[in-house]
Amino acid sequence: MPGLQARGFSLAEAGLERGPDLLIINKFGKHEAEGRGFRPLIADALARGIPVLLGVNALNQKTFDDYSSGYAEEIASDAKGLAAWFEQSQRRVA
Repeated sequence: MPGLQARGFSLAEAGLERGPDLLIINKFGKHEAEGRGFRPLIADALARGIPVLLGVNALNQKTFDDYSSGYAEEIASDAKGLAAWFEQSQRRVA
């Protein structure tokens, strides 16, 4: 990861130490599909019990499905759906 991207990853990784309620990743993209990018951060967050919200496009859906091994769930992309998912994820962690 060159320069700014590596710094962003390091900051996000350090942020997990503070125990956030949620990790938001813009997308599971090309780098993640190839086994790089934010995959380690996603795995670390989930191992800590931190829910992860991310987008997946059709091009990377199959790879994401394989990566998530059935643990991911598709949610409505509106405020009500996101709020319901977040509340439910908080109950699971508690």
